[in-house]
Amino acid sequence: MVSEVVSKSDVLVIGGSIAGIFAAIKAREEGASVTLVDKAYTGRSGAAVFASAFSVFNSDWGHNLSQWQHEISEIGEYMNNPEWTEIGLRESYARYEELVSWGVTFREGTERLPLRMPGTPRTGRVLESIDFGGGWSILPLMRKQALTKSVTIVDRVMITGLLKDEGQVIGAVGFHTGNGDFYVFHAKATIMCTGAGNLGASTHLERPLTYDGEAIAYRAGAFISGSEFSGHLYPVLDSEIEGHIPLGDREIRVAPEEVRHAPMGCSIDTDGKKVSLITLSSMVTSIAAGRGPILCDLDAEVPEEVKAVMAMHQNPDSALVFDEKFDPTHGGLLYGTARTEVYTGLSLHGGGTGIWSANTDGATSLAGLYAAGDCYNSGAVGAVYPGSGFGTRNAAVTGARAGTAAATYAKTTKLLINRTETDREKSAAYAPLERTGGFDAEWVTQQIVSLMVPFYIFLVKQGDRLRAGATLLEYLNKQIGPMMYCRPKDAHGLRLVHEARGRALMAEVMLRSAEFRTESRGNHYREDYPQRDDPGWLAWVKVRDSDGNMEVTKQAFPKKWWPDLSVPYEKRYPWRFLNEHISQ
Repeated sequence: MVSEVVSKSDVLVIGGSIAGIFAAIKAREEGASVTLVDKAYTGRSGAAVFASAFSVFNSDWGHNLSQWQHEISEIGEYMNNPEWTEIGLRESYARYEELVSWGVTFREGTERLPLRMPGTPRTGRVLESIDFGGGWSILPLMRKQALTKSVTIVDRVMITGLLKDEGQVIGAVGFHTGNGDFYVFHAKATIMCTGAGNLGASTHLERPLTYDGEAIAYRAGAFISGSEFSGHLYPVLDSEIEGHIPLGDREIRVAPEEVRHAPMGCSIDTDGKKVSLITLSSMVTSIAAGRGPILCDLDAEVPEEVKAVMAMHQNPDSALVFDEKFDPTHGGLLYGTARTEVYTGLSLHGGGTGIWSANTDGATSLAGLYAAGDCYNSGAVGAVYPGSGFGTRNAAVTGARAGTAAATYAKTTKLLINRTETDREKSAAYAPLERTGGFDAEWVTQQIVSLMVPFYIFLVKQGDRLRAGATLLEYLNKQIGPMMYCRPKDAHGLRLVHEARGRALMAEVMLRSAEFRTESRGNHYREDYPQRDDPGWLAWVKVRDSDGNMEVTKQAFPKKWWPDLSVPYEKRYPWRFLNEHISQ
């Protein structure tokens, strides 16, 4: 028999990485009582553990606000919310100063100032970030700061559902991942900070991220948006780098057309066609057409971008590691053994996918529910991740704003308790543990991976295939999900079931969103709609639950956010999809 633990506070924060800790601290500074709950251990978990950079805008460092905003919009193909983009830039320095005051150290350059890393290996001409070495070094300091502020931290409790009363979120429930005890958190305001998600297909360290917050918010009735842009594709150099040679010594020739590109990302295929890796589908579609391998064209790089690559290469804490023989300044073709790592369904870091943003204070479409970080589609970035450090910066800024706003909201509302809702959510949380047979989490995860990983489903998309995949996932969610049981039959097994169900739900949201957006843009490529559609698809795709079915709608952007439609298409969108035809 499990015990029941009850907590009451003004603000409940779900998730204990950068966004969650900032939210908790800022809510406490507004005088609210705060409980922070994490299914792992606050200070040692979350996507920030793998991060090492923080993007800071500071005009005193020579940064130009309009240049940064333009580059973020252009890279993201105008799918960003410029208001959130500007907020993220303007408030980043204050968050940086707070981190420093808490003991976080950044890699130093000249005059004891942080070493600024220009660009990234994929994108950026003016964007910069600074290096803190790794999330494992800053998160313990942040936890300590939260405890200093008298934040109540509850570790190793997985939240499984939100509590509501007449449409208002009034807290959440979950269970302890060790002993299985039932936890009830009553709160005037709740902030979702559960981070990014991953469908379980990647071998990368981010594989454990499982869409908990988005799935919970969806089931409670919140809108989810930007899911068609989920997924990353990175070129990863594997084994040893055999060397680089001048283009003239190869049979492969590159056409002289002008193509904007990313460092280490403007490459060519075996037919001599230039492929820009900033457009995810360019490389995938080229390989799908039998024109692999893709080789990096170092002669196409500009000096500033080569410098950015070398700076990251020389950073001992960087994940970008090359063979000692590698020197991009020699130019030529970079060749050798290479592979491409596909993070199918991985949330677009920095605020590009997740729970829909109702305003610029972290609010969602549900009263009493706020969100921040990678589970929140603030729109600070668009359809492509702009560069290193944007995820951590966005987590800090959105977390701080959501914490302040939630505390302010809590001052105007009463603490409500709805026992009927609590009992219903408790029954749903433990139902898989009560079943003696059915389908386990490992089997369900295998079905998700087998449906989503093929390049012709989520990378090179087409309407009929998307509908077929979504139909199968709908069956998985409606028919298989309710029949899942725990293996092992304990709290750990129960956690695995809830994670698998969340992944299956969000996978269907992704395919429904991708089918609905009948154009190509950013990380979203439709071979049946191979070009961008302006202004028709300068809009959000929003998905929510409607009587057990997914309701997909479109909400147009304000015209003031549109790009200049008088600018020719090929200049408005310098990155090309493969075989894209430009009408003059």
